[in-house]
Amino acid sequence: MPATRIFGIGSHQGTDQAGWWLCDYLKKLNWSIEVDILTCRTPAQLPELMSQTDLNVLIDAIQTDLPVDNIQTISIKDLCNNADANHSSHGFGVTEALRLSYALGLPSSSVLILGVNIGEKTRCSDDIPKEIIHDLQQRIISWTGSPD
Repeated sequence: MPATRIFGIGSHQGTDQAGWWLCDYLKKLNWSIEVDILTCRTPAQLPELMSQTDLNVLIDAIQTDLPVDNIQTISIKDLCNNADANHSSHGFGVTEALRLSYALGLPSSSVLILGVNIGEKTRCSDDIPKEIIHDLQQRIISWTGSPD
């Protein structure tokens, strides 16, 4: 069982693929921790997959008023309390998957949610600055408590 599992959340709809693109880049990096990096086509997969590891990182594209390529740590409480969180392009969204996971006993301390603010001009994986990938890696390593 991997110590940390990283999920790129996405779909085939435009910039919503960014979670997948980010994971494609993360797979190419050298890691100082044991990681398993997966792309997730539907958040309905998350409860089962998250139950198989100790630490889980969810990476998803978001659109906010913050600058493009800004990485935002999203608290589970904020995600579950956000009225707009249920308007997912995935149908059964991340919020519902997390609620189900917690109902099944997954501890909330085992999940880190990272939203990457993707702009309208982001059309492909090449549009994502490499600094974002390294920032994501550093945030994940720091969150696991492992030295870099």
